[in-house]
Amino acid sequence: MISEVRAASRGIYGAPKVLRELRKAGVRTSRKRVARIMRESGRAGTTRGCAKRPKGEVKQAAPQPCSAPDPVRRDFAAGGPDGLWFADITYVRTHQGWPCLAVVMDVWSRMIVGWSMSA
Repeated sequence: MISEVRAASRGIYGAPKVLRELRKAGVRTSRKRVARIMRESGRAGTTRGCAKRPKGEVKQAAPQPCSAPDPVRRDFAAGGPDGLWFADITYVRTHQGWPCLAVVMDVWSRMIVGWSMSA
């Protein structure tokens, strides 16, 4: 019955989903038993792939950590507004591609000071 359930799912289902389908069919068994039988027969569920990354230049080896000065000294506490800002850059998936989003935030008020999006 496990083989039938897996065949109906195109070989994608793992033990938890196979168990759910077996219970719907009225079979009394446990997840561990289903997992053991699947493991012994060399069957495993298929995992989803990770998010696609933007295509572009080929990534080189990770650069060595820079020895640039750290003016904040990893202390992200601000005494008042406009005393300390931080920024982040990320890619955003849209229907038109992967634009880059850059955001600057005031640490004290946690308000966005500015942002920019560009291809």
